[in-house]
Amino acid sequence: MTGRDAIIILNALPGFGPVKIRKILDAVSNPADLFKINGTAGLKNPALSRDEISIIKRHEECFDLRAEKELCEENGIYAITVIDREYPDSLLNLRQPPPVIYARGNLSCLLKPSVAIVGSRRASDYGKKTAYKISYEAASRGINIVSGLARGIDISAHKGALDAGGATVAVLGSGILNVYPRENSKFAGKISEKGLVISEFTLKSNPNPGNFPRRNRIISGLSSRVLVIEASLKSGSLITANFALEEGKDVYAVPGRIDSKLSEGSNQLIKDGAHCVAVYDDFIFGLADDYGRENKTYDNEQILSQDEEKVMGLLEADELSIEDISVLSGMETVDLSTVLFNLQMRHLIKKLPGNIFGKC
Repeated sequence: MTGRDAIIILNALPGFGPVKIRKILDAVSNPADLFKINGTAGLKNPALSRDEISIIKRHEECFDLRAEKELCEENGIYAITVIDREYPDSLLNLRQPPPVIYARGNLSCLLKPSVAIVGSRRASDYGKKTAYKISYEAASRGINIVSGLARGIDISAHKGALDAGGATVAVLGSGILNVYPRENSKFAGKISEKGLVISEFTLKSNPNPGNFPRRNRIISGLSSRVLVIEASLKSGSLITANFALEEGKDVYAVPGRIDSKLSEGSNQLIKDGAHCVAVYDDFIFGLADDYGRENKTYDNEQILSQDEEKVMGLLEADELSIEDISVLSGMETVDLSTVLFNLQMRHLIKKLPGNIFGKC
């Protein structure tokens, strides 16, 4: 077992949230030591209670790591742990960074200037049209749109980005293989063709109510600014806005009718000092400044490993599926997935619909 395997297991165990796992990682040099049959790392770990040690010892009763890895391979899903170099800096800076991110789609979206557009699930036609229009305009300028794939404002923002030929990131409050709401599962597949679908929850996790505030901190974490459109006073969108404010980011809100419950939250944000978006340009203006923010980049000229050179050579001639690359290169799919991942993150190759890869 590797250290990253151990983190994936911990992330799946009941009662082990981001704060607990962070304390564990701070207390051990190698989290894999916790799972050694004769090891004492767990017993000596001050971050663990007796009950938690018992859960770790019985982890196979709660979670099947091999099955989870197989599902990742079968569905083109990457599991990125907090100790991997591919883990986005924007999430590392969170007070509670997710220990694991499951991701399907274009991983380079994690490196692009991004903004969040969120709002009510019960949005009016006006709210949905506004979300679509602003998202379309921002995506047309190369800005990545982040939202939560919920009904109403979220799905309208995702659609605007894709229709503009841009990219969008959908952050789920359930597992990637258990999309919620279910009617948006097909659209999640469409997003993953050019954009990215991510979740910190195991692949088939149910959409438990407590998952969504956790999801909202990721939406904020990935974004340089947050726009709220139609939110009630108890809307989860205000949680996203509060996370953004804690991180020192700009929050914007579209004003709504004073007699509408759907606008009470967004109007309150404006009263509390959020930027008022009275015309589209109020949010669109200055988005180019987000390009100046530091983002993790990779040098396309750096020396490639032998396996990476082999894959790049195969893709010189044609676009290929992961199965074809595996056969032609003689590499196991597990090892090949890592090579393809690294090449994608360095913008040398791109993933196309149908699990096909080609050169950028």
